[in-house]
Amino acid sequence: MHGEKNEEIPFLNTNKMGITKGPKTISDAINRFLNNTTAHGLPRISNARNHEGKVFWVIVWVVFFSVFGIQAILLYTKFQQKHPSTNVKIG
Repeated sequence: MHGEKNEEIPFLNTNKMGITKGPKTISDAINRFLNNTTAHGLPRISNARNHEGKVFWVIVWVVFFSVFGIQAILLYTKFQQKHPSTNVKIG
């Protein structure tokens, strides 16, 4: 079991005749998701030509997702402070 690539793990999405619909392995399911998602950058992971390319795009995606998360947290904490930040100048 260890060391085998693309281990067959059947999914529970079979029809009445027992025919499996969709991907047959977890690897197929992940590639299907990566190629069909609208999340920017994820399709580049599965379309990378080699392992180094895949690692590069995973790192890029994680870094930018982390930046998004930090900005979301900062914006939420600023919102929770409920201090008005409007400046009006007349003249």
